[in-house]
Amino acid sequence: MNKKTLLTGALALMMSLGVSAQTASTTAMQPKWDGMLSSMLQRAKNLTSGTSAQTGTPATFVEVIVKCSDAPTVAQAIADAGFTANAVTGRVVTAEVPLHFVTKLAEMEEVQSIRKSTEQTPSLVESRILTNADQVHMGEGLETPFTGKGVIVGVIDQGFEYKHIAFLNEDGTSRVKSFWNHQKSTGKPTTTVPTGGDGLSSGHGTHVMNIAAGSKIPENNYYGFAYDADLVMISSRLSLSSVLDEAKHIRDFAVEQGKPWVTNMSFGSLVGPHDGTTVYNQTLDELCKDGGIFVVANGNDGNDNLHTSYTFTQDGEVKYLLFNPSSDGVIVVDIWGQAADGKKHLTVEPYTYNKAGVGNMTAKLDAQDATFWNSVTDYIVDEIDSENQKEHYQYGVMAKVLQNYTSSSHQFCLKITGKAGQTFHAWINSYQGSFATASGMGTSAILKGDNEYCITNGGCTKSAIAVGAYTAATSWTDLDGNARWYTGYRTQGAICAFSNPGPSLDPEHPRPTITGPGASIKSALSSYSSDFNANLASLVACVERTSMLKTTKYYYGVMMGTSMSTPAVTGIIACWLQAHPELTREEIEEVFKKTAIRDNYTGNDEWNATWGYGKIDAYAGIKEVLNIANGTGINAMLNSEAPVTLSKGIDTWRILFNNDESYANITLHTTDGMQVYNQSIDNPRRGQEEVLNLNNFTPGIYLVNIKTTAGNLTRKVIVR
Repeated sequence: MNKKTLLTGALALMMSLGVSAQTASTTAMQPKWDGMLSSMLQRAKNLTSGTSAQTGTPATFVEVIVKCSDAPTVAQAIADAGFTANAVTGRVVTAEVPLHFVTKLAEMEEVQSIRKSTEQTPSLVESRILTNADQVHMGEGLETPFTGKGVIVGVIDQGFEYKHIAFLNEDGTSRVKSFWNHQKSTGKPTTTVPTGGDGLSSGHGTHVMNIAAGSKIPENNYYGFAYDADLVMISSRLSLSSVLDEAKHIRDFAVEQGKPWVTNMSFGSLVGPHDGTTVYNQTLDELCKDGGIFVVANGNDGNDNLHTSYTFTQDGEVKYLLFNPSSDGVIVVDIWGQAADGKKHLTVEPYTYNKAGVGNMTAKLDAQDATFWNSVTDYIVDEIDSENQKEHYQYGVMAKVLQNYTSSSHQFCLKITGKAGQTFHAWINSYQGSFATASGMGTSAILKGDNEYCITNGGCTKSAIAVGAYTAATSWTDLDGNARWYTGYRTQGAICAFSNPGPSLDPEHPRPTITGPGASIKSALSSYSSDFNANLASLVACVERTSMLKTTKYYYGVMMGTSMSTPAVTGIIACWLQAHPELTREEIEEVFKKTAIRDNYTGNDEWNATWGYGKIDAYAGIKEVLNIANGTGINAMLNSEAPVTLSKGIDTWRILFNNDESYANITLHTTDGMQVYNQSIDNPRRGQEEVLNLNNFTPGIYLVNIKTTAGNLTRKVIVR
């Protein structure tokens, strides 16, 4: 399976924009709308209310994110005009309005900025074992069911089979407490889950949701990390504005239910300043709360060298960015100066570069004219960003149109002139193209691409957990009994080459945060996806259930990507929220610092730009979370079913207290009743761990008894 079918982070190629970026001067006053909308407005002609005066065709509608001082008032004004709007927070409104309405909306004094919403796209047994999550579940090695019970797990994605067996209770009823098909503009959240699926390719959302919180069924072991959690399923368009609406819905639903929540976002884009300052980032920050967490995929572009940067050493120095398109679509290039002073320090000029030409660089470059660039670009943006005051340039070049106007020997090129000490970063959005070098030029003026600073836009959100991926398993057996594997992913425990490295451009919030298992992950698949067939080599299981004389087949299969590692972390955090319902994002990061697995692959640094804090460890994390909860004075986990957690090893048993107790007594007896060990503990605290060393006893069978204020349990222990 090609990783490009998973989380790609690609920006949808539907943006219609266009202004000239030939000058480095700053306009006296910037409009309230962003450069993308400026380009659309400049290209639009003779717009009237609802129709084009020339053609009579319906006006262009755009999704926008509006930052304002009074969201309810602005949302009501948009609704009064007959358009759709939603107040996501007290300062942010999402809306879908005609393009011509943008200028009218900007006249409201409450409106501070209007930004066009762009789109993003999506990119288990081994997984649970590697993270020590099986130790958190009831079963061999451990007792105490931290399984996400009482916690909301929300998944925003595409490619769902709505009633897959992975999302059902034992009686066949759905575990999905709120469902929203937001693919449809008329869709509304509901408690009624339909039959079928959204029909989108790859079954991505089905795979992701099962990893996070899929049901345990007797036919296989491919259940999720938080298999007792309540589910919220949202089939999304994945535009920035729709995701904000959906994130708000999950938060509001969880608050209404009085439960903690964690939301999984296995999608993203490389377009953005990568510093957490966008309105999208800030709104997610505002939606986050104690007991409410966003978990976001890093992205799958680690192999692709889609970034470059440079710091100018003298005034007037020139560097070039040269591009190879990867398809006939639009290549999106995003450039951000780093001086947050509201001024222009760069001059960015578009050229075509003729590979077939001769002579020096100047002879091979052609500036073309305004008519040419309006014809071959989907848009050109030149602005000072209103949120971070950095200069911003963005180009959308239609590769096929460029070749039609010139020839296949012509490449798109940007000439960037800067001032001494000024730095810029540039990205190409996923799978749309790559940075190129000029054959035979031998010049250092052309910047090469690298894979640094490539965390997705959502992953740069300050309050989010950004997740990378490592190889969980190196092979699998398909339904026909054949051994299968992904070429290049044969080292278990190593970082996946596709996993986007950091850092971000926000030094106070290191990215990535953590890594989880992301290669060769077995999970549920949607048989309703457009690319599904029952002979896929990635299929590992088929479960049949008969009801009302109808047999339904449910499939499980293998995928890989940070899309898969992200829900592993989401499910583990749901288990932690069961232990501490008011856990904060900051506390989770401290848990990672103290408990993440560091090995020969991760290195021993507390944090690095490849692994974050290391590999997530579910059990060590639970222990630390219980300690944190004890320090806050909270003394009741959700649905606590046992006074202690027992981690049962060969040489030692670890006894972890789930709650504060007035006393505890631990004894060990032979099977004929002789006591060989007795330990009394006064006032054991939540998160306190006692270790019973079995090496101190003669080999044989014993009974261990643990008596506390809240309970009394006895278990058999074998000393070898």
